[in-house]
Amino acid sequence: DIWAFGVVLYEMVTGRRLFQGEDLTDTLAAVVREKPDWSAAPAALRPLLEKCLEKDPKKRLRHISSFQLLVQKDASEIPEAKAEAPRSGNQWVAWVVAGLLGAGLVALATIHFREPEPRQQAVQFLLEAPASSLFINQYGGFAPSPDGRYVVFSARAPEFQGLWLRPLDSTVARPLPGTENANFPFWSPDSKSLGFYVNGKIKRIEVTGGAPLTLADASESPVTTTGAWNSNGVILFGGAGGLMRVPAAGGGATPLTKTDTTKLESGHGYPQFLPDGERFLYFIASSDTGVQGVYSSSLSAPDKRQQILRTAAKAVFAPARGPYPNYLLWMQDQALLAQEFDPATLKLVGDPVSVAEQVGLNPTTIIRASFWPSDSGLLIYFALPAQRKRSIRWFSRDGRVQSEAAPLDTFNRVALDPTGERVAAVRADTTGQIVNQDVWIHELRDGRKTRLTFNPLVDDIPVWSPDGKKIAFSSTREDSVAQIYRKDVSGAGEEEQLTQGPSPKLVLDWSQDGRYLLYREQNPRTNRDLMALPLEGDRKPIPIADTEFLESTGAISPDGKWVAYTSNDSGQNQLYIRAFPGHGGPPGRWQVSNGSAYELKWRSDGKEIYYQRQDQAKIMAVAIQAGPDGVRAETPRELFAAEFQRGSLHEFDATKDGQRFLMIINNDQAAGEAEGLTVISNWQATLRK
Repeated sequence: DIWAFGVVLYEMVTGRRLFQGEDLTDTLAAVVREKPDWSAAPAALRPLLEKCLEKDPKKRLRHISSFQLLVQKDASEIPEAKAEAPRSGNQWVAWVVAGLLGAGLVALATIHFREPEPRQQAVQFLLEAPASSLFINQYGGFAPSPDGRYVVFSARAPEFQGLWLRPLDSTVARPLPGTENANFPFWSPDSKSLGFYVNGKIKRIEVTGGAPLTLADASESPVTTTGAWNSNGVILFGGAGGLMRVPAAGGGATPLTKTDTTKLESGHGYPQFLPDGERFLYFIASSDTGVQGVYSSSLSAPDKRQQILRTAAKAVFAPARGPYPNYLLWMQDQALLAQEFDPATLKLVGDPVSVAEQVGLNPTTIIRASFWPSDSGLLIYFALPAQRKRSIRWFSRDGRVQSEAAPLDTFNRVALDPTGERVAAVRADTTGQIVNQDVWIHELRDGRKTRLTFNPLVDDIPVWSPDGKKIAFSSTREDSVAQIYRKDVSGAGEEEQLTQGPSPKLVLDWSQDGRYLLYREQNPRTNRDLMALPLEGDRKPIPIADTEFLESTGAISPDGKWVAYTSNDSGQNQLYIRAFPGHGGPPGRWQVSNGSAYELKWRSDGKEIYYQRQDQAKIMAVAIQAGPDGVRAETPRELFAAEFQRGSLHEFDATKDGQRFLMIINNDQAAGEAEGLTVISNWQATLRK
């Protein structure tokens, strides 16, 4: 203790006690109250004594190694100290008394004058996307490193779309080559490597660079393929069928947990290892609210599970650090809460405490809340997204803007009616606690708009009946699982629910004969499949494409004999055509795209298909000849480029003759309103109990 050193040094060179008192209490009081008399000390040592005995810890000598700087260089200037002789003949008694007094003064220094450890403060700031880029995949495309030094995020720039790495001690983020179109990143425990999902694969890459290594096959599901990586080199990742296990060195994945369809489970995901590296937490998705939530299990006994928390959104374990205990972070509506958690007993302790408000929840997949903490006390999240306004515009076949079909609004989907005079669009409303989306009808001639659906949850992806009298749409109003409904366009009557069950379903198209709805379904066994729902008879769904890969979108040909759809079985989404089951077409399928493809439309005569490239903001056209012998497709050609939202359903539609295109456009105003990523270091210091 530097203060105690000064006390002893003063007494050594003067032979006097620095503070006087009748007893120990008086002496201690003098320490607090009195200012030392430096006149008895040699002048050469006074600067050193004054810095050592400064009562304000902030002004005191910072380190004892600096004492030589405060002593005069010429030692001869220090006079010999003349200590007063002890009154007793036994000199050692004086030294014992001095030692006791020194011990008392050291204790006093410890209690009163030692500089306290400064309480760490939370620091919050907004991390913006790199210049000329936009954040994408806000509900799954970002993660802080365990050591808190980096943030990885998904962003789209003109030259690169993929994962970017931002050191927090730098203002510059750099793209990670080899992660193009990647999503759901997760970190190695040493913060040197990243795992991620892309095109049906789990891969890893070193943050210092190099080619990615493929670890295992995987499939995207509502609970995501986000992984967890322990210090023994074991990686867990989620899926519709359950958690999978793969070595960090690769070699293929093996099942670890299995979804229980008797409990209406639709996937396991968001694994997180507990401190022992053997046990882990994970999320179980189910349409049964009593089943859905966070569970614990172990690598050695994965079938033995214990429910920790019932919740509709993910929860994340944050390990203890410094004075802070273990926490479980979980969502209540839009509020992020922290609750103490004992990993030994697997019990939540006490009451939850608010960490942040208005945290983003994916409106169509609530499980994917937009927050993630690191082991070192770093918390990142996207706030509830602002109402980003986009326009609906008419384009000619050569890409010229012809007119505005609807003024700026929070549009997400668009669908032309059979006459081309009305538009069904989805409008988002984030003014409430939960993001709400409803279907609206816009009259193109006079601009009138009418709200068709009124449920407080998400109504999405409108599809017109061929006679223009009804609209089919998907909604999460049934236990937060997307099901298909239909409603009269006039607004009369109630919505009719057409599907049910534990798996989410998104409607894609309505056949021109009115007999079938084409939809995609999340299947625990075969991932994402395309199905056709008969609207007559027993309404038993008909499989269209039910492979182990991801079938994303599709449309039925005008004559009802063919289905065009996208699948990622080649490593990226490509456009294929196959015969509609039961219509006498030839077996097999035919690839018609030569680059990544997504949303698509048929021309009314069935001789041309329009689709959007997923890797580029372009509308493509491909001529089709389909007959009894199969399908022949010409080379796809680019029609025009436009700034629409790639990889999203119903972002464009086309007139029956294919001469005009209706598109939702990300205009300049929208691009400038991209949400920033909120970063909080030492987030535990924000808690108020």
